[in-house]
Amino acid sequence: MDELRVAIASEFDLFDGEAYRVLLELVLGVPVRRWAGDFRFFGDKHVAKMAPSFLGAAERAGVGRALLAVDNDGGASRRPEHDATHTPIPDGEFDIEDDVSCRECWLEAAIPPAWRSPARSCVVVPVQMLETWLLALRGDPLEPTPEQANAYSRDVLKRRFFGRPQPPVERRIELARVELSRPDALDVLRERPSFRRFEARLSHWR
Repeated sequence: MDELRVAIASEFDLFDGEAYRVLLELVLGVPVRRWAGDFRFFGDKHVAKMAPSFLGAAERAGVGRALLAVDNDGGASRRPEHDATHTPIPDGEFDIEDDVSCRECWLEAAIPPAWRSPARSCVVVPVQMLETWLLALRGDPLEPTPEQANAYSRDVLKRRFFGRPQPPVERRIELARVELSRPDALDVLRERPSFRRFEARLSHWR
């Protein structure tokens, strides 16, 4: 397959966007070039709010694949990790203030119907937060599992991976690439249920 252009929208474009681009290359086995147009995103609600405009601009630019990513904030009582038993939010009933549905179902509901077909496909990232996968790659113990427990805050996971004070974004990208370039990266990541769902969503992109 030739280079694949993918429209990527994430909470923090500079770090998250590049990390997800590398993850796509790892899963798909092809070079991936990120398309973002003139869009910049600032947090989960901004990604969801701008999704229709962003995807419309991507379509006009000839980009047929897109990835939307926000942190899930998973926990037993609030914004739970996605489960196959969840009832999808019906078309037209997306609520940007929804604080109950899991972030995967919530973000999925923000995708225009035209982008849910094999010809023009948008997937959402079902991970509690990106650092969960990076810590798993580094071999840090994650018990209880972040996908099911409300035991970790964003600051704790970011501090565990990047240290304190948090280094500049260029250094953070470098640290992430080190872990993602491990020869056993896919095997380790596949131990996380959230990553297995992410990979399964990309199966028809190959």
